Amino acid sequence: MKRDIRFDVCLDAPIPNVIISPNPPISKQSATFNIFGTLDDDVEDNGRLLINFVDQDGNSLGNKSTTLVSPTVAGNPFNITTIVEVPTLTNTYSIEVFIENQN
Repeated sequence: MKRDIRFDVCLDAPIPNVIISPNPPISKQSATFNIFGTLDDDVEDNGRLLINFVDQDGNSLGNKSTTLVSPTVAGNPFNITTIVEVPTLTNTYSIEVFIENQN
């Protein structure tokens, strides 16, 4: 039985809200990610959203999805929607979701 995805804190960074459809994602199909909330730090002109599927050992299961992000001032709400091609998933996997400045 497949279970819904749950997101946990990583790297002492706040967890944005993440909604995935379908949930859970299906191997070799598209999934829509809606990421929203507020951040503790500004997102600059070169900001990007990274989504990466990894196995239980932390190895990437495919190419990282990269989406450019509009500048956002810390504390202001943001909303990003992107479509990602899901790689072939293993029985146990994680999804890494990062918003970062490229510098």
